[in-house]
Amino acid sequence: MEAKKKKVTKGSNFCSNSLPVDLMIEIFRRLPLKTLTRLISVSKLWASVVRNRDFMNLFLKESFNKPRGLVLMFREYPVSNLSSEHPRFETHESSPSNASLATYHVTCLARQDTFIAPSSVHGLICYRYGSTLGIYNPCTRRSITLPKLNSERTVLNQDLGFDPIDNDYKVLSVTRAATKPKGNTRALAKEMWVLTLGSEISWKRFNQEYIPRHSPISQDLCINGVLYYRAVTGSKLKNSAIMSFDVRSERLNLIKAEKLDITIRPRKFRNFSKLTCYLL
Repeated sequence: MEAKKKKVTKGSNFCSNSLPVDLMIEIFRRLPLKTLTRLISVSKLWASVVRNRDFMNLFLKESFNKPRGLVLMFREYPVSNLSSEHPRFETHESSPSNASLATYHVTCLARQDTFIAPSSVHGLICYRYGSTLGIYNPCTRRSITLPKLNSERTVLNQDLGFDPIDNDYKVLSVTRAATKPKGNTRALAKEMWVLTLGSEISWKRFNQEYIPRHSPISQDLCINGVLYYRAVTGSKLKNSAIMSFDVRSERLNLIKAEKLDITIRPRKFRNFSKLTCYLL
């Protein structure tokens, strides 16, 4: 009986290794997310296929075409050791595989008034938790903590962008000036840093000679390789503007916007066709 069991196991391994990769991709791309994540632990070959960037892009494209939504629910829980530098994430799905809406519950360490509402682009979610910046991948249900910015200045804004040409994810970090403009309570953007996700993750100083005078006041929206966020500009920082950051060329530009009420806290852009229209 034991010999028969070993024989079956050996045959199963042989079948999985001899299966053409193209056929594996065709099968894997049609699987539910929950099943796909389990395949990573089956073998190194299967894990390499699932984690391959081309396959991930293909799977995301298939997922976008399916009439199914995704909801991430973040919940904080108290801990006794508040000095921990890294948030711990635990996820579980609370909806059946055939439901039209998938709900994932994400639990993380609680710190008062430090969790910044996450933003997402091309399948990845960027979250800021105190001084910690991380990226969460819903497909693999894994998160990575990005290295801390090597700057003595306070961070004003951190946004995730995606370049569809080179398939690169980049994080733009904006730090504040040491002093505020006279008669103004808003901090002026001083330094710009860029981090490219990949094998060698490190921050590099923005090399643009002239950075438009502005102060970020909202989260981002990334469209076709360009990262947008709302800001105020001018000598007194009272003129509304849209900042555009080309993810591929790493160039920052200022777009004049119609007058908006900057006393109201803006949320995400309402749509792609009119960047100056916000949900209030």
